[in-house]
Formats: sequence, structure tokens, C-alpha cells
Amino acid sequence: MKFRNLPALLQAYLVVTCIAGGASLFLLPRFAAPNDWVMVLGLAAATLLFSIWKVDLSGRQSQLTLASAVVCLAALMQGGYAAVVCAATGALAGTLIRQTEGSRLPTFAWSWSRRSFDISRPFFNASICVLAAILATFALMAASTWVEQTFGVKGGARAVVASAAGSMVFQTVYFVVNTLGVAGFLALNARKSLHTIWTESFAWTWPGYLASAALAVGIYIASQLFALGIVSVLFLAPLYWIYVSYRLYSDRMNLMVGRMEQEMRHIRDLNDLNGSIISSLAAAIDAKDRHTRSHISRVQMYAMALADRAGLEGPLLEAVRIGALVHDIGKLGIPERILCKPGKLTPEEFRWMQAHVTIGVDILEPVPFPYPVKDIVLTHHERWDGLGYPNGLKGTAIPIGGRIMAIADVFDALTSSRPYRRALSVEAALKFIQEGSRKQFDPHLVELFAEVLPEVHERVLALTEAEPPTMQESGPAPASVREATPEERLARTRTEASASAELASALATTETVADVLDVLSRQAQRLFPVDTVAVFLCRPDGTLRAELVRGQYEVKLAGLSMARGEGVSGWVAESLQAKINAQASLDIARRFTPDEMMELSAATAVPLVAGHATLGVLTLYTTAYSVLNEEHASLLSLLGDHAAQALLNARSFEETQELSVEDPLTNLANSRSLMRQLEALAAQGDAPFAVAMFDLDDFRTLNHTLGHLGGDTLLTHLGTVLRTSCSETETPYRYAADCFAVIIRGQDEAGVRERTQELCDLLERGATEFIGQPVSLTCGSRCAVLGKSGTLDLLADAERTLQQSRLERPGLVAKVG
Repeated sequence: MKFRNLPALLQAYLVVTCIAGGASLFLLPRFAAPNDWVMVLGLAAATLLFSIWKVDLSGRQSQLTLASAVVCLAALMQGGYAAVVCAATGALAGTLIRQTEGSRLPTFAWSWSRRSFDISRPFFNASICVLAAILATFALMAASTWVEQTFGVKGGARAVVASAAGSMVFQTVYFVVNTLGVAGFLALNARKSLHTIWTESFAWTWPGYLASAALAVGIYIASQLFALGIVSVLFLAPLYWIYVSYRLYSDRMNLMVGRMEQEMRHIRDLNDLNGSIISSLAAAIDAKDRHTRSHISRVQMYAMALADRAGLEGPLLEAVRIGALVHDIGKLGIPERILCKPGKLTPEEFRWMQAHVTIGVDILEPVPFPYPVKDIVLTHHERWDGLGYPNGLKGTAIPIGGRIMAIADVFDALTSSRPYRRALSVEAALKFIQEGSRKQFDPHLVELFAEVLPEVHERVLALTEAEPPTMQESGPAPASVREATPEERLARTRTEASASAELASALATTETVADVLDVLSRQAQRLFPVDTVAVFLCRPDGTLRAELVRGQYEVKLAGLSMARGEGVSGWVAESLQAKINAQASLDIARRFTPDEMMELSAATAVPLVAGHATLGVLTLYTTAYSVLNEEHASLLSLLGDHAAQALLNARSFEETQELSVEDPLTNLANSRSLMRQLEALAAQGDAPFAVAMFDLDDFRTLNHTLGHLGGDTLLTHLGTVLRTSCSETETPYRYAADCFAVIIRGQDEAGVRERTQELCDLLERGATEFIGQPVSLTCGSRCAVLGKSGTLDLLADAERTLQQSRLERPGLVAKVG
């Protein structure tokens, strides 16, 4: 970044540093002038080379050079002037020249980055190095003087000790000033503390400076002993070999660090993958029970907040995080009919539900969790007083993760709505938790939960508000606003599957159309937020009739009829297309007067179609607009498809049942129906009744005269005569081929005989008029009390007296009970 783009504080820091470096040059006259400028130039050239050959520090945002060793050697051999020249040369070279990646050849900075290069950088680096060299030289001189004065050493020994002490002090001061100056810039730029930047990136390199100081002393002493003069610069070769060795070592370390970082990335990727799999599994668990939407996410938030307040960390804290996601995984093994049952569970069903903890542990058994997740799954329904399940653990014998999960799980369940109760307020739910202290819950954790609840509940509310509306909530169709997430699609699929299973289970016990309509209307009321449910059935005359209405105005709307194509329901029956949130008045206005208030505002209807047969329409009415959406309509259509097939089956059953008790020729009830009715009347035993029989004389002759078709027509005509002649207390039957029977109720014996003769006369006249010649009928002539014999005995006795009457003269035979 160029100087003009830097923050004002950084600009000021650069300016102050450059001024300090420039001002320090005024101290140079205090140093003795070099006695060999050729050697100074050679040392400067060596500094330039080592400034270019930098070693990248593994895992650090910094580099290491051996230029400081040459600067220290220059100070020992030629004094402060030489040290400043070498330091400035090394700083400028290190800034302006770089070594191209993969090559040993240097390139100038402005040749590869003209646009990004900033002239302030070399001035800043040179200023710091010049200032460091001058201060370090003063420190070297002071250290050497102190050694001579303190130890009084003379000659060669004095030179060795003084130079050794001086070089160590020189490198220490040079290291501190140089690294602190650079660290100050980095700290201001990264907005971190100076101590953090310096300790992380520079402090650990100090031993390298001391080692280079020792090398510089060795070269200096060698040059003094052998009096090689400028040739002593050749001793800089060991510095180069040190650089090469360290470069090889650094490259090897960088390779190892790279491999370690790659492995760590792989481990992180695996952890992320495992976390994603667990999260997806948690979503599947959440979607299985449509009444506990987002329960797992909320429980995790409550549990993590409580675990953090309880001081859990490391594996235990991670166990709570993962355990909250999978604590209900065993519900995957619980049948839908139990898991989603809206009412109270039976003892057997509750035992099924309790098994979800052990099922969950079995599911997780192959997973090698490095923390105690399975303990949480197994124990989150244990109680502090030992009355929980599955193992009846008590007190601290319950793992702390299980105790934490128990509080979080119960609290969220209490504050969430269920089909069998409304959600409690936060205050009421917390009171329940506190009342369960020392009984159901760990008392210490209850206290901590009360402390963290206000803050964590705000985050839970934010999560809830961010969720899209569910099938139980009102609002416009989310599909028209955005695409459903995979979790929402999964939840929708589970909801539809569960509703279909529940309806299919309920319809399995239905036989009649009335039963099917009752089940369908109750399921619709339970699944949808509606005020009135109406089931319209198609009639033979082309109209629709409300055969069942439940909810608001059910009495007023009962029997409501309309033509196909008329109103909302008629249009759905005609077009076979669902309609969402249409005007309810199009259907129901015909039942209201202008001065009456119609509170039902919107109507949503789906057709009831089985195969090619349109059976009717299922219509839901609401008092508010836009309560139902496309998701509701989709589920409603699914229920309608199931109900339509059940309606078709029930209608076929009723028709078959009618055929089994009705004579298809005369449309009178048959002998099976007669037997059932006699048995029912005999079972009641509280009202008199009788059965009279009528038989055509010599029907075989009539068949030969009229033909079989004519004989059947005669029987049909007599059946019509008998049906129209019987009163409300009389029921006609076709008992056999040419035999009719009538049950007469509420008459004494004399009345029965009189009525039997009347009916016989009517049948004779009807037959005579139909054929055009006299026809006689035979009736029974004896009486028997039904209470003294069974139904079959009574009918057999009546038949015998009927046969006997033929041998005599047609007369009256009545069997009275």
C-alpha cells in the first residue's frame, strides 16, 4: 500500500522513524574514521548479498537474514562508520531487490511491481537499521571499555574478551531496535498490540542473532591474529555456508509444515463433513415429528448456554453440542402413529416412546465419538430423584451432559405448542423447572439455567422469528416467495406421509359413507386452522349437497346444495381444480339473509375424485382471509384423494349390502331381511307384532299362460301393490318365488286377521285387473304365538298351514306373536 493510502497514524509513525534515523547520523563524528575503505566496501558488498539471500521463517510472517552478522563484523573491524554503511546498504538492498521464486538471481523491486512499489518503504527500513547500527555501536564501545576496566585484561586476551562481550551487546541492541521498529509498524497496521506482534514474529529469533555475533567475533579474531587485512573478508564464506544450511533446513521445515497444514485442513474438512452429516440427521429427526419443529436447534442453544455457564469445556462441551443434535435420534425408530399421536399415549405406547433413548444409543454405537455423546443420549430422561428411565440413575450418577440436556429438553417442550396443549409462557415453564429442582432436575444447574435464560431466550426468539411459517401457521404461500429449503421439503414430506398414514388408519375401520365423511371432517379440523369443514357429495340430478358440515354455522349450512359449476365448491367439482382462499359468500350466501352477518370469509376447496368418478368436494371455510396457503392445499388434496377412494368403497359396500337384503325383481326386502327383522322384533319383546303370508295359487300355470317374462311382470306389479298398500307400521317382503309376507306391528290378533284379509283382497284385485281374468291368492288360517317358538319354527309352521289351506278353501292364516 502506498504512503498516501495509509492511515494517518501509520503515516506519522513512518515520518517520525525516518526523522529519528536521519537525526542519528549527527552522532557519526563521535566514531573514528575507517582506516581501510576498501575493506568497508567489501563488507558492504557482503551485507548486500546476505540481505538478498533471505530465509522465510516457517509459519511466521517474517524473514531471517545474516546481514546483521556482517554489520557487527564491520563495527568490530572498522568502527561505527563502517557499521552504518553496511546497515544502510543491507536495508536498501533488502527492500529494493528480491530473489525470484525458483531462481537464485535477484530482481529489482521496480522491475516487477512498479505500480505497487512505494519509495517510503526503503527510507523507513534504512532509517531503522541506521538508528540500530549507531546505538548498537555505542553499546559495543561501552561494553568493551567496561570489560577492560573491570577485568584489566591485556593483549590478545583483552581483544578476545572485549570483542566477544561487545559483539553480544551489539547484536542484542541491534536486534531490539530493529525488530521493535518493524513490529511497531505491523502492530499499527493490524491493530494488534506491539507485544503480541513482537513475541509471535520476532522474539524467538534472538538466539540466531547471538549465534551470528559469535561467528562475527571468530572472523574478527582470525583477521587480527593472521593479519590478513582485507583478505579476512574471505572468512565471510562460513556465513554463506551457514545461510545455505539454514536455507535447506528451512525448506525442509516449510515442507513439513506444509504437509502438517494439509493434514490439518483434511482433518478440519472431515470434521466439517461430520458436522454437516450430523446436522442433516438432526434435520431428519426434527422433520419426523411435525409438532416439534426446530426443537433440536432450540435445545442446543439452551444446552450450550447452560453448559458454558456450568464451566464445561473441551470434550464435555463438544459432547453437549453434538448431543443436543442427536439426543432424539432414537425417534427414528418410533412408529409415526405414536410419535405424532395428538392425544394421550396408552401405557404400551408410552413404553414404546421411552425406548427411543436406547434405540438412539444403538443407532450411534458404530460412531466413534471422541467425547461422551452416547451418555447424553442415554441419560437425558433420567431424573435427579432416580425415577427416570431407562436405568433409574440418581443424583450425580447421571452424567452432567444428561442433566443439562434434561433441563433444556423439558423447557423447550413446555414452551412449544402441542396438539394436546398450548405452549406455556417462559415464566410458567421456568417455574415448572424450579419446582422440579431436587426431584427431576439438578438443583445447581436449575439455578444456573435461571441466570442464563433471559439472554439465551432472546436468541431463541430471533431463531423462531427467522423461520418460515409452518403448516399450522397462517400466512401466504411461501412457495410463491422463495424456494423451500431441503429441510422444509423434508418436513413437508414427513407431514404429508404422517397425515396420510393417520387418515388411512382411521378410514380402515369405516364401512359406510357417513363413517368416511365423519373421519374426513375430523381429520381436516385437526390438521388445518379452519372454522368450518363441509363435505359436498355429487347427486344423480347433477347438484352438490353438503352431506356433512362441522364447525361454525354447521346447523345453518347442513344440506346446502348448489349446481355443478356454481359457487366455489361447484366450480371445483366442475373443473376438478383446487381453489385457495376464494370468497366464501359464493357458496354460503344462499343460506343467509341480507341482514345477517356472514363471518366466514374465505373458502379453500379440493375435488374428491376416484378414478374417473367425481364424488364430491371437500371445502374448508375460514373467518379470515389468506389463512391457508398452497402447502395446505397440497396436503388437503392428498387427504381428498385418500378419502375419495374410501368413499367409493363405502358406496359400493352400501350398494352391495342393499342388494343382499333386497329382491331385485320387486324391489321389496327379501327373506334374509325378513329373518333379521323378526329376530330384532323378538329381541325387543315389548310390542306386539305378526307376520302374514300370501301365496299365488298355481303360479306355474300362470307362467305357462303368460310366459316367464309375463309372470315376472305380474310379480313386480303385485310387489308395487303391496308396497303402496302397507302403512308405516307394516313392512312387505318377497319371501319366495310366488310368496309374499308382511310384518304387522301394533295390532291385536283380531286386528291382524282383519288386516290380512284386506291385503289379500287388494292383491287378488290387483292380479285380476293386471291379467284380465280372476286370480286367487291363498293366506294362512291358523295362529301361533312367536314367543313359544323360534323364528324359523314360526315361518315353517306358517308354510305348513299355507299348504293345508290350498287343500281347503283360501282363507285367513295369520301368525301372531
